[in-house]
Amino acid sequence: MRNKLTHSQVGYHEGAYVGDRCATCRSFVHEDLCKKVLKPIHSDGWCKVGTDKKTGHRYDPSGPKIEGGLQSMVSRKSKE
Repeated sequence: MRNKLTHSQVGYHEGAYVGDRCATCRSFVHEDLCKKVLKPIHSDGWCKVGTDKKTGHRYDPSGPKIEGGLQSMVSRKSKE
């Protein structure tokens, strides 16, 4: 399994936030599958690492920092 972020790490919750939602995110594959966040994922959910697939708008300014933490964790594991 690929390393993915937990719901608590990304502030995931069900319900769109100011029009942003999982279904419009670049990482959303289909209901219950996201490239970055662990299941369960719903099309009307929202999290801080979301990025709009049409405009590139980040759902939350802290998203890149959260994703950077995941990447450094993955790098450390691969060096061990």
